[in-house]
Amino acid sequence: MAIELLIDGSSVEEHTRVARSGTSCQSFVLAMGALSGQRELDLLSSAVSNGATVEIRRNAAAALGQLCARSRASGNLSATWEQSAVAALSRGLEDRSVDNRGDVGSWVRKQSLQSLAGVFGSDCSVLQRLLSRDADLAVRLLGQVLHSMTEKIDKLRAAAGRLLELLLCEQRVDRDSDSDTDQALGSSLEQLRQLILIHSNHSRVEAEEGMNAQHLGQGCNSGGDKTSRLFAIVPALALGRDDADSITQNKCGFVKCSDFSWADPEAAFARIVPALSVSDKRLRRPLFEGLVLTGSTEPLGKFAVSAVAAYAETLPETGATVEDGAQSEWGVDGIVAELTRLLLTDRRTSKLINPALSVADQLVEQGALLAAAPVSWIPLYRATQRVAFKLRAPHRLELCLKLYSSLALMSEELAGLAVGSLLAHMAHPVLRIRQTAADHLFAVVCIHGAIDADSDSDDIGRILAETEWVQDSASVKDARARLTALVRRHLPQSQD
Repeated sequence: MAIELLIDGSSVEEHTRVARSGTSCQSFVLAMGALSGQRELDLLSSAVSNGATVEIRRNAAAALGQLCARSRASGNLSATWEQSAVAALSRGLEDRSVDNRGDVGSWVRKQSLQSLAGVFGSDCSVLQRLLSRDADLAVRLLGQVLHSMTEKIDKLRAAAGRLLELLLCEQRVDRDSDSDTDQALGSSLEQLRQLILIHSNHSRVEAEEGMNAQHLGQGCNSGGDKTSRLFAIVPALALGRDDADSITQNKCGFVKCSDFSWADPEAAFARIVPALSVSDKRLRRPLFEGLVLTGSTEPLGKFAVSAVAAYAETLPETGATVEDGAQSEWGVDGIVAELTRLLLTDRRTSKLINPALSVADQLVEQGALLAAAPVSWIPLYRATQRVAFKLRAPHRLELCLKLYSSLALMSEELAGLAVGSLLAHMAHPVLRIRQTAADHLFAVVCIHGAIDADSDSDDIGRILAETEWVQDSASVKDARARLTALVRRHLPQSQD
């Protein structure tokens, strides 16, 4: 009662302002989860994203989950309240706060995932109701969960895995609905069930053929039960829990969700990466962005990049991605196109450009993208050139130069373009960049022979190796002039 009196007529800013005792603020917000009214719901929904401190935002996410559970138990949780809570927790998944303690925003993200798991785990129709009221929110939330599957923190990734399992295995979306959005999301969920829940020791093609055969033989003859139609792509899930466990392990090649450890980064990335083949780009892009962000960091980066590289080897050269809900075949060209898209984001505000440069270079070096069509490489090169234009940030520019040297080995055309770009950076105002460009040019021309320098190869190598490029003297300028003349003599006419 005391809490209710305090809340009446007040705002979340008033009760969570920094001027109040930190502990009392946090406890006050957490205690609101014991109530179940519209005012408390509004206050907590606002506090998840607007709380003054990360502790308040985390507690608000926890209290919101408790309020939803209490309201559902008493029969007071309306579809409107449900939607408001999911929308607030969805905003909590975007908390990227950082302070001297590190990634404190992860506390809010983790608690938001756990509270969402409570909401969706208590009723198998939540996603269907959410879809009918706000389809964009439903799709955005699913994309956020897929992005969270690539988190660097094991416990956070495990919480995301639990929520994803609930969405794929226990939530029902009626594909028999006349609504296009229902059918599209239902199709996307079916694709994700295929791509993520198939046992890792089966190839995707073999598993799909097995599932289709079983569906035709069993799912369509299940007496017209609506549940079996909703889960037609995973027919065992439509049966009793005990039978489902047996069939999914012994016949379909599936594993029980509870048996899989999403906290294991190597196994988790290998299992989630095939979901890149989902046809809806609103789901594919958040997942790919998450893999790129993680792929550029250590120690988990090697697992993310290796998973993408292994996945790329299973793809056709050119994909036929379908956006109408049909099963897509995302090709290697799609990976190159997504990397290009990330490089073309606003370079002043984007946090994805450096990771995209790093991951693109790693994938090219590993030969994972060799099957891509030649025409897809030029946009990637042009995007890298755009990032490097008038760039003075040494680290990002070094990533661009490294990617140039890797792209030079993909084709003769790219070799000419990349060598021209490296040569241009030999005159960069930052001396460190000149040396880096010289090192990459030496590797491309003298070690890998990306361009045919004929008898000039020895002279080019000698100039690159013997010149102190970190100095800005007349002798260095003369060496650069001689090097430019020698190299441009062997570039294609269009690059001269």
